[in-house]
Amino acid sequence: MQLPSYIWQLKGKHSGPNVTVLGGTHGNEESGIFVVRKILSSVHLLQSQAGSYPINAVNGNLFIGFGNPEAIVRGMRGASKKRDLNRSFITEELKAPPSADDWIDLRRARELMPLFDNTNYLFDIHGTSSPSEPFVCFGNDSARHRRFYRLIPTRSVLTDPHRVLGRDMGLTELGTTDSYVNNIGNIALCYESGQAADASQITQTLRVVLRLLIETGVVNEDFPGCAGIFSDIRENERQEVYALSHCECAKNERFIYDHGMNRSWQMVQKGMKLGSYANGEDVLFPDDGMLLFPKAADQVTKGQSLYYMAVHIDEP
Repeated sequence: MQLPSYIWQLKGKHSGPNVTVLGGTHGNEESGIFVVRKILSSVHLLQSQAGSYPINAVNGNLFIGFGNPEAIVRGMRGASKKRDLNRSFITEELKAPPSADDWIDLRRARELMPLFDNTNYLFDIHGTSSPSEPFVCFGNDSARHRRFYRLIPTRSVLTDPHRVLGRDMGLTELGTTDSYVNNIGNIALCYESGQAADASQITQTLRVVLRLLIETGVVNEDFPGCAGIFSDIRENERQEVYALSHCECAKNERFIYDHGMNRSWQMVQKGMKLGSYANGEDVLFPDDGMLLFPKAADQVTKGQSLYYMAVHIDEP
């Protein structure tokens, strides 16, 4: 396998799993970028070229790096106007012959695909555009996923069994990094570390990633930062699991939220008001549920998602 650009392979002396950690899959979500840099710095590779390096405290292979380098340079969610990287893992498009019409994010998805095909566990670090508590999200709940998300100190877990994410773009697949790895039978989680611009979450996010790496067995207690975490891992049995149920697309690009309604993870009721467009048209919730991913007011785009809703579900 050819190593993708901007990915470092920490190669262990002993056998173990192949684990991938990504930051910057969305280029304007800084928490994941900082965590990747911190881990690379801890093993003295931050100033080294991306490549393969032997690390004694690794078992198997730990691949760590930046999901969408071009988007990071631009400080944007995606590197192109069509679809960002985390909506570009669509099977038909990935397998199509390369074309001059391919957007940058699709080209990067194809570059990452061989790595994902050889990944047993993927942990992709994200942040939300509007205020939010940290949470975990992925496609379908399972006992294999539960083994990992219960180690993360979050109140909520979000799933998308009905493929609601991406409906605003007309996608029939989720098209995300984690959905690609899960679809080939391996384990992937997206960790939403809170609002993307909230630097206060970086230390906690790093601890979460190290906890997950410990659980996979890819690192041992000699890996930088892990010693104190080994004795501190506890299962979180109070998590609530939700499934996305509704996507509301924006009718206009000028939207004003009612006070406090721009925050994720708050219960709303049918008929409650989210806010209003500049022309005075109100947006009311169609059902009871949990408000998620309200788009930051300066990022609202006509025809794309304004907000999502989710409902509580029982574990399988």
